[in-house]
Amino acid sequence: MRAGLLDRSLRVEQRTAPDPAYGGMAANWTTFATVWAEVLEQTGRELLSAGITEAQLTIQVTMRYLPGLNASMRLVDEYGRILQINAVAMQGRKAWHVLQCSEYSASAA
Repeated sequence: MRAGLLDRSLRVEQRTAPDPAYGGMAANWTTFATVWAEVLEQTGRELLSAGITEAQLTIQVTMRYLPGLNASMRLVDEYGRILQINAVAMQGRKAWHVLQCSEYSASAA
């Protein structure tokens, strides 16, 4: 992988537990790291269920090795798209991470 192909800035976010002392119900996301990556959109599909059309896009992300990265995290690109990490694979001797991600969007039919 040539560094010149890492042309997209992504924010890696991790979920933080809500504080029950303040009545927190939903988890928040905080920035874990900001990285440069190659983003390749692979396949897409649409499903219609209960009058809702859901589109799912499968995306492969290649980035330099990032210690602590795991599938419970998510990525946010420069356009605000949220990519859920489904799988994390390490390439080389801790040189690269190849991530399989999904982007979901839903709209009323």
